[in-house]
Amino acid sequence: MIQSRAQFGVLGAGIPLAAVILTYLLYSAADGLVIQGTLRALLPVDNTGALLIFAVATLLIAFVGYDLIHRLGAVLTFVSAALFLAVAYLVMVRSGAHALGPLTAQSVHYGPLFVLTLTQAAAWALSYGPYVADYSRYLPTNVTASRTFWNTGLGCFLGSTLIMTLGAAVAAVAPALYMTVHLGTSLASLFGSWRPLAQLLMVIGVVQGNVMNLYSAYMSTITIFSSLRGMERITSLGKFLAMAGLMAIATLISLLAQDKFQAYFSDVLNAMIYLLVPWSAINLADYYVVRKGRYNLADMFNADGIYGAYR
Repeated sequence: MIQSRAQFGVLGAGIPLAAVILTYLLYSAADGLVIQGTLRALLPVDNTGALLIFAVATLLIAFVGYDLIHRLGAVLTFVSAALFLAVAYLVMVRSGAHALGPLTAQSVHYGPLFVLTLTQAAAWALSYGPYVADYSRYLPTNVTASRTFWNTGLGCFLGSTLIMTLGAAVAAVAPALYMTVHLGTSLASLFGSWRPLAQLLMVIGVVQGNVMNLYSAYMSTITIFSSLRGMERITSLGKFLAMAGLMAIATLISLLAQDKFQAYFSDVLNAMIYLLVPWSAINLADYYVVRKGRYNLADMFNADGIYGAYR
């Protein structure tokens, strides 16, 4: 986020940052819609109530901050992996793989749809970049660059690939489960009397992801304002109000999009390609080819420095 000031200028970097903030808010709205039905199954609330509970939980964890986010993430890595394996096992055991045959035979007719799906998968992975920047910026000095790369890289690749593969498998072998409004609720039904626990774990997992949406949106927002006003610190009240405002916008978007989630999320992923590919190309080419990693850090905070206000 800060490095982009070398390519776009100290103030000009606010333009791609504003687009990133919008990305976070759209993803946050999507998370609310994904988990809305599962929350309703757990609690006696309507759609609006479920979204508000989800928003408050996200806000409180994000406000406590970076250390809590890391601790929750470490625990949920193992909890989510166990839940994933259990769901995959139950889907395959109870459905049987014979349903894959006809679908595979017909797949040749879906070339454009396959390319679209591949594009959206790439957009999902590329949009992970800003999260990595925010999640890893305060790591201890004894954490090497290679460890940071492999942990974030494999986390993105395995997390995305495995869950997308599971989604495709569910659609193929258990279409009755897949063709429901709330997939999380239908998958939790596989656990029988343990369904509430499975639903709770799903909610916690999505809350953790949404915390990163809000935390990163906040960091980008403050980065823009710090360049405009020369701020070095923000008060706890200012932090809370900024986060609350961002979460309110995301919740409003989810309320407006809740009846057309599939189309909404598809459009969001497609839009990511137009934003993230050129921005990443400019950022990486500048770092590795043009400047070879050499920057004047002080001038990244000075609109009158060598990078100027706009580039």
